[in-house]
Parts: sequence; C-alpha cells; structure tokens
Amino acid sequence: PSSHLPRRPRGRLPPRSTVQGPVSMESTQSDVRRLLQKDAAAEYKAHTEELIAAMRAEADSRTGKEHHEERTAKGKAIWELRSQGRYIDACRVVQGLEP
Repeated sequence: PSSHLPRRPRGRLPPRSTVQGPVSMESTQSDVRRLLQKDAAAEYKAHTEELIAAMRAEADSRTGKEHHEERTAKGKAIWELRSQGRYIDACRVVQGLEP
C-alpha cells in the first residue's frame, strides 16, 4: 500500500507554503502592535543599558578605599535599574517572549 506513495528525500524538509489563507484585520493590528512594542522595548533596553554602562564606568574609575561607599552606591543604583519590572519586560519582549 505505501509503495505507490512518493518517497520523501531524507535530510532537509520541504519549504512550507507561504500562503496561509485570509488575514483578518485583528491579526494584522496585533502584529503591528507587537512590532511597535518590540521596537519600543528595544529602544528602552538600549537606553537603560547605556545608563548602566555609564554608571559602571564611573564606579570603576573610583578606586581606593576612600571611594568604597560611592562604588557601593553606584552598584546599588545599577542593581535597581536592572531589577525594574519595565527593564525586565523589555528584555523579554526583545527576546520574543511575553512580558
């Protein structure tokens, strides 16, 4: 019975069809919203990472025992930025996950 069926070549699978049927207006709007959300999240993430890099550079430039408290304060500020819900959500959205 299966001898009359064509054999599928081993290895790579055939490409999927790009035709997916009718597109509803709601799905198009949600796709656009998702793209805008991803762009905004990427922008916020980049901005926050620039702030973190600047704060880390400033903390690293302060050496010595006399600057210990300042370095600790900068470290806490960096931790607060990285633990903000908005930053965490932005990182997840950029990765393609749900916030």
